[in-house]
Amino acid sequence: MSEPQGDPTNGKKVFARNCQNCHNASAKGKHGIGPLLGTVWGRKIASAKGFKYSAALSAKKGEAWGYENMNAWLENPGGFASGTSMAFAGLKSQKDRDDVIRYLYECNPKNKKKK
Repeated sequence: MSEPQGDPTNGKKVFARNCQNCHNASAKGKHGIGPLLGTVWGRKIASAKGFKYSAALSAKKGEAWGYENMNAWLENPGGFASGTSMAFAGLKSQKDRDDVIRYLYECNPKNKKKK
């Protein structure tokens, strides 16, 4: 799975405006209304321990959260997983989606850029 492109600084801002009311972007902690997302990149879909997923996302358990799946999900969650319980219309801007994907990639401690 190749490293995603995008601006993580802007991605953090977009995430704060659109996602953090329900999700936590840290690698550890408690789930909110939605699952923790700090280790979502590369993880199997619907696999965060201790979170109860909708049947729509559970049906995609064989797939992983790489660029294509994350982009499709962020653009239109209901289109990606019809019947999902996530009440979010999606991010229409490709740049915003790329930036959020890069931000989530960097939230995972194993993907942090070495300074």
